[in-house]
Amino acid sequence: MSAYLGQRFNRPEYIYQPHKLFRRVFGKRLDQGGETIVELPWNLSMEVDSSEIIGCGISRTGIFEMPVVEAIFRLVDRSDTVLDVGANIGYMTAVALAAGAKKVIAFEPHPDLFARLLRNARRWDHEPRFTGRVNVRNEAIDSGGGGATLFIPKEQFAVNQGIATLEAGIDQTEFDKVEVAGTTLDSVIHEEREPIGLLKIDIEGHEFQAFRGGSDSLGNRRIRDIIYEDFRGVDSDASKLLASYGYSIFGLRGSLAGPVLREGLKGGELPLSEHNLVATLDPDRVRRRMSPRGYKCLSRNARQDYLQEPQNSYSKLSSRRNASMKNSIRNLLSRPWLQPSLAALLRACHAGLNYGGGQAVSDSGEIGALRFALNISGRSGDFVVFDVGAHDGAYLEAALQVVDGRLRAFSFEPQDACFETLRARYESDPRVSLHKTAISKHVGAAELFYAEPGESFASLCRQSDAQTRAQKVRVTTVDQFCDENGVGRIQFLKIDTEGQEMEVLQGASRMIQEGRIDFIQFEFGDTFLHTPYHFVDIWDRLSNRYTIYRILRHGLAELKHYSHDLEIYKNANFLSMRRSL
Repeated sequence: MSAYLGQRFNRPEYIYQPHKLFRRVFGKRLDQGGETIVELPWNLSMEVDSSEIIGCGISRTGIFEMPVVEAIFRLVDRSDTVLDVGANIGYMTAVALAAGAKKVIAFEPHPDLFARLLRNARRWDHEPRFTGRVNVRNEAIDSGGGGATLFIPKEQFAVNQGIATLEAGIDQTEFDKVEVAGTTLDSVIHEEREPIGLLKIDIEGHEFQAFRGGSDSLGNRRIRDIIYEDFRGVDSDASKLLASYGYSIFGLRGSLAGPVLREGLKGGELPLSEHNLVATLDPDRVRRRMSPRGYKCLSRNARQDYLQEPQNSYSKLSSRRNASMKNSIRNLLSRPWLQPSLAALLRACHAGLNYGGGQAVSDSGEIGALRFALNISGRSGDFVVFDVGAHDGAYLEAALQVVDGRLRAFSFEPQDACFETLRARYESDPRVSLHKTAISKHVGAAELFYAEPGESFASLCRQSDAQTRAQKVRVTTVDQFCDENGVGRIQFLKIDTEGQEMEVLQGASRMIQEGRIDFIQFEFGDTFLHTPYHFVDIWDRLSNRYTIYRILRHGLAELKHYSHDLEIYKNANFLSMRRSL
């Protein structure tokens, strides 16, 4: 019983909307049949028939096909025109409106479904923010213009009103047939005289014919993103046609943590939960938009942002209460005699967050982070570690103990005194490759500044007036080194370069973009005060492809969002894990 309940209710629709779960368990059932008006999560309402599958799903949580809904929210821009082909009663049309589309054109050939779609569109048109933004058309999209035959299953349609189809290769004796008007994607887009930001198409196996009718638009790159359903995945005629026009194709499925984008799809039938696909002319944009965790379509802030409307009275009241509470706290604590205690509390908080605790490898949490990466990577094959800023080998020594026989370490240290220490300790170790060079964003030479030989604060950027000595050193990049030495993948890139971490990442751009660095550990702290970089620069470079953690003495803490609170200039270590691991 508990497993059954977990399967039924362990879904993002309920986790992000707990009031829906409460109503589902204790409230009045709205999915018992008949026409009803349902409030969607975006201050929109629509008419549904809750006796059939689609209307029932919408009436329960306001969400139907969660991965597709979330993809629309993330991929639609405010300047986009969206085509909803196979609109049914207009649910995805409503989603595109809520996501901020400038205009939505919805196509539905079934006469009864179109009547409900039209009523819903008129309902939304009465909302000032949506007036004039929806155009509904009682037409099918096909490979040629003119009329078409819609096949409607006689028995199943009453239960699932999303299965009418234009496909003629079926046993027609079990279907009612309705002659409907038809048009093509090329005709529609020619009429619009502007590119299409998103095409959502779900027409029960007729997608290939619809795409054939859009050959000019596809060939001229006039449709940026396409979300479609296809159980045959990349093997289907529809997918092969899109690929021939230069589209990159991703699988799309949902999880509790957020949407999951699958790359490198292989042939074969797709499972029921993974039959939605995204085709795009801009794969980097799709990866960037789809990578954050969570569900934007269920975020209160995101909904208000997309709807472009003032906060409702409840939100205004909540904001006033929050502002009032903050003001009360300031009035209570902003007193001179409390400042020493508050400063001590702040230092304690920083210590708990492990700021200022990144100096010694043995108690900084770095060994635990390395073990975490080793466990995620598995227990077979080489574990390649780049130790950039190796100093005297303290981190390298820890890596040798943790990884043991699988380790293949590349140690980079440009300072004469430190490199001689490394040479004396590890030159004979076959697991270690020593390199007397600095790693940065360019190839060539630079000056290394330091106060005393062997100090740990030596940097390519002068950190203080005490650093009066300089040594000319060789400089290369991670990308260049990997090319020259045949390194195809780095399991763990550790960077401790006294403020030059950002430049090391810039010099590893290609390896990062190609997904060939699994984990990146970097330090951020007071050494960045002497550079033009801030934590936000590292966040912007990594967060689209990596999950970022703060390294603690006893574990890792995920950083879900960037905030100015992360700009703390006390040394701390962070771990980035490639999202696709």
